[in-house]
Parts: sequence; structure tokens; C-alpha cells
Amino acid sequence: MLQHLWSGLFPTLPYEGRVNVRWRDVGFQVRSTVLSACFKCFELMLTLAALCVLASQNDDPASDLRTSGRLAIRMLLYFSDHLNDEFKRMLRENRFPVCLCALNLLEMLLCHLKLKEPLPLVCPCCGTENAELETSQQPSRSHPELRGFVALMGDASSLASSAFSHQLACAEGGPAEIALAHVFAHSLLVMDAVWKQQLQRDPTTTLMHFREALVETRVRIVAFLSRRRLPLTLAELDVWGYRQRARCRSFRKAA
Repeated sequence: MLQHLWSGLFPTLPYEGRVNVRWRDVGFQVRSTVLSACFKCFELMLTLAALCVLASQNDDPASDLRTSGRLAIRMLLYFSDHLNDEFKRMLRENRFPVCLCALNLLEMLLCHLKLKEPLPLVCPCCGTENAELETSQQPSRSHPELRGFVALMGDASSLASSAFSHQLACAEGGPAEIALAHVFAHSLLVMDAVWKQQLQRDPTTTLMHFREALVETRVRIVAFLSRRRLPLTLAELDVWGYRQRARCRSFRKAA
């Protein structure tokens, strides 16, 4: 799967194995001595620690994938296969370590969609609490976002186009994985737009503030999934993602 991801991101370069310095170009592990000029070493290392990401001293992406493993690679593959131009644009702009932040976004989604076992009391990526995990047997609030995600799963299983059927056949997790991949891809694009908005609003913003972008992304995706009008569809998710990015672009133009 890493070779598949490599082919999508570096189509003109031969795949020479898992350990390769070029993985750092897409935002996997970073050596403190080889940093992009737009990031200060100390700020970056503190930020990655705050995001619960280990920055190792080698060029093997496997150590970044310890938590989510194969699922993380499949989510990145989905993004690369279906939104390759957007993926490469994010890498060119080099505003943040894309793959590392994408893995943190995935962890956040798994926590807040209750797809992670065991479920942590506090999301390690955005720092928000999971109210479901309390001493009481009754949750303190309902979770309409979960009903929205289930609706997306239903839409994923009902679509019968040949292209989508191929996706479904290749997805190890079936409709749930397809729905998660769609949510992940649009959330990543929204997170990128939110981060740009933060930079536009305050030029002194650094990666130390990236958790704020994660939290804002969580708020927006939960609001979408919590819509009263059900069932939600993947097509509606596509429209929502486009509108969210347009909203951030209009803010930058107004500023």
C-alpha cells in the first residue's frame, strides 16, 4: 500500500522501498536538521509532541503509522487516488506536515465517531472530552452525529455505480470504511482551509496553534453530521465540503 501511495505522490520516481528520505516531503517524520524553511525546529517539535506524534530519526513512515496502521494508509490512499491534485497542492504549499496532521485528523474522527476501541476519555489530538465515557450508564447527551454517519454508511452500501462498487470491493471495512474515507477526505480539505484562514487572520500564527484548526474542523464536521434532515448522503457531504472551503476563501478575499 505504501508503494501505491508513493506512485500517486511521486509518479515519475521509482519506488525504492519503505525507508526513503522523500517521505519527509509529504509530511511524515521530520529530522530536526532537515526542516522546511517555513518552520522553526523548536516550534515544530513542540507542536508534534502536542499533537501526540513522534518525530523519529529515520525516514520510515511505518513508525508514524503505529496507531492507525493499515487503516491510516488506506485513508491516505483514498485521498491520493480521488483528490490527487488537492493532495499535491497541499504538499506544494507546505503550510504544515500534511501526512502527520492527516493521521491526527483520522485519530480525532475515530474518537468522535466512536470507531476506536478502547475509546479514550479525552481525544488525544484535539483535547475535547468524549462525554459518552462517564461513570453513569447513561450518556450525558445524545450523539446525532453518529446517526448522520450511519446514514452515510447506508448511502455507501446502496450506491451501485461500477466505480463505487470497485471502491466497496477494495475497502476492507466495507460501507463503514467508504463513509469514513469520504468524511476524512473532506475534513482534511476543510482543515487545510481553516488553517489558511487562521494564518490570514493572524500572521503570527505558528504550528503551535494547529490544534485550534483541528478543533474547528471537528466542530464543523459534527455540525454537518448532526443535521436533522436525514438521511444524509455522500453527495451532500461533497457539497458541504465545497461550501466550507469556499467560505474560508471568501474570508481571505474580504481580509
